[in-house]
Amino acid sequence: MKFIGQDFYLNGEKTFLRGVNRHQEYPYIGYALSDNANYRDAKKIKEAGFDYVRLSHYPQSKSFMDACDELGIVTIDAILGWQYFCEEEQFQNHVFQTAKDLIRRDRNHASVIAWEVSLNESWMPEPFIDKLTKIAHLEYPGNQSFTAGWQSYGYDIYLQARQHRLNHYDSTIKKPYNVSEYGDWEYYAMNAGLNQDSWSGLLQKERSSRQLRTAGEIALLQQATNIQEAHNDNYNTAAFADGYWVMYDYNRGYAKDLEASGLMDIFRIPKPSYYFYQSQRDFDDPNGKPMVYIANKWKKNSPLNVRVFSNCDEVELFLNGKSLGIQKPDTNRISKNLKHPPFTFKLKSFKKGKLEAKGYVDHKLKCVDVKLTPEKAAKINIDIDNDYEGLQVSDSDIFFINASVVDKNNTTISDFKGKAKFNVSGKGELIGENLVAFEAGVASIILKTNTKLQNVEISASSVELIKLQSNDNEE
Repeated sequence: MKFIGQDFYLNGEKTFLRGVNRHQEYPYIGYALSDNANYRDAKKIKEAGFDYVRLSHYPQSKSFMDACDELGIVTIDAILGWQYFCEEEQFQNHVFQTAKDLIRRDRNHASVIAWEVSLNESWMPEPFIDKLTKIAHLEYPGNQSFTAGWQSYGYDIYLQARQHRLNHYDSTIKKPYNVSEYGDWEYYAMNAGLNQDSWSGLLQKERSSRQLRTAGEIALLQQATNIQEAHNDNYNTAAFADGYWVMYDYNRGYAKDLEASGLMDIFRIPKPSYYFYQSQRDFDDPNGKPMVYIANKWKKNSPLNVRVFSNCDEVELFLNGKSLGIQKPDTNRISKNLKHPPFTFKLKSFKKGKLEAKGYVDHKLKCVDVKLTPEKAAKINIDIDNDYEGLQVSDSDIFFINASVVDKNNTTISDFKGKAKFNVSGKGELIGENLVAFEAGVASIILKTNTKLQNVEISASSVELIKLQSNDNEE
């Protein structure tokens, strides 16, 4: 890894690092993840189309760092600190010690590109910065020792959030530049000076990227639009990397509600934006594959502008077996810099049934996605988030258990209202509230058990589903 001017080179090849920020947090258990759970988090980041993660804003688990080394995810390793600086000697000495401790712990990790020995989003005096950067270069000497910070002074890499850049970007700064955070705050606060003409009819909440999975299609598509606009705009700068805020919804401690700008919810269930980023990885990339994803639900009240994310050359859309045409990617102002812009199909009317997207590369069919109009709720499907093989065997591991209300075609009923009661038999322990509300058709809980999931059975029931089915039978 090296820089030539403002450009980043990885294995001798000029590279733009598409990245994301990550908080190490699960529901109910906070930061107390198993080693395998940290691996699963890293794997999900890689599968989403990212090659870089900013570790916000504290040293994260060694097992997560190990996973990044293994999976080829570049990291920026950060010390503690957020929006606060103090002149007191005791405070500053504590920061200096955390910088030493961080680098001594992680300096043998190949994934670390830079040390964020900087207080996040904080003004710091120059002598304080000088001491931190000196510590970093002493603890990790050599020509591949890079520091990163929130002020252009002193650091090897200049970190700047997009909401700050929009009013304060200085193109005369010629050091490597990283858009460390983007896509959330500028749409939440609406004070960053964006040209958002197409947002003029929306309310504050509707404009935001902070959308829970329960927010509905329009809101989740708005999140995806915000992300697309912001990521597209980052390419107008000299940045060698950007990091979306944030990969997973998370608790903040100082507020009761979740921070919901995640590409996945706190239970690691994807939102449509997840697939936007997945589409930005080339289909022939060693870590990629041809993909196509219909972002709409295809219900009666679904938007008639159907958005499709794909890394293919062309996409053909079908409704109930009838082709609605083959299209190239969009060419609007928020798409022009993207590797793979979305495809937007403008339908005239809704017809119940099967919406199917086919992705083509060089006119050859490479991938398919299908959305079916939901029918009556029929059953509950149980899914254990355990897709990854080869993880270390442990007597104590944690898994997300998802119970989905589905119809006869296994289409999730996203507007189902009710609660799930989970039941476990064998050597397993459920962690979390149990009755669990269905959110967009899915109720989730944590299972603590052995890694191999031996001798454990999970089921779920819903009083509301039983009543609904009983009413349907009476009719």
